[in-house]
Amino acid sequence: MRAFIVAIALVGLLSVSSAQSLRSQVETADKAIAAAIKKKDFSKLSMLMRSVTTDDFKYTEAGKSQSYAEMTANMKTGLGMMGKITVCTVRLLTLHQHGSTADGTTRHTMAGIVKTNDKKVHKMSFTGVSANTYRLEGHKWKLVSMKWVSQKQSMDGKPVPSMGG
Repeated sequence: MRAFIVAIALVGLLSVSSAQSLRSQVETADKAIAAAIKKKDFSKLSMLMRSVTTDDFKYTEAGKSQSYAEMTANMKTGLGMMGKITVCTVRLLTLHQHGSTADGTTRHTMAGIVKTNDKKVHKMSFTGVSANTYRLEGHKWKLVSMKWVSQKQSMDGKPVPSMGG
């Protein structure tokens, strides 16, 4: 379950593109990353993610920090457990720029099919909100940190405990 949460986390994490406004960069990157996750295109996802995170990026879930490498490994594991991903969306809720830094919140939604150890097929869904910090590097906004502030998971419509609470 934890790996599933990490996978959706990256959708919001990868929130940046070229020399556009902050909001435009975040929304453009989110759309591309969501598409890569939905297709389970790991090489494209990795390229997109690395291009929009700082070298000192920090990911926090359930009070525990992870490096970029740890987070992406967990994400790949989570996506690997999924059969078909049917929904993968990211919606920017808030965004506030303060010179060359910014902070915001993002809603992440993902749903798909998962096979459990009993070989049964189940519908898994996840919704969460992350608090994100960005920094302008050159002409590109990059994600410095991502911390979950809420998470909800369900399997076949029934609540499943989330790592982040």
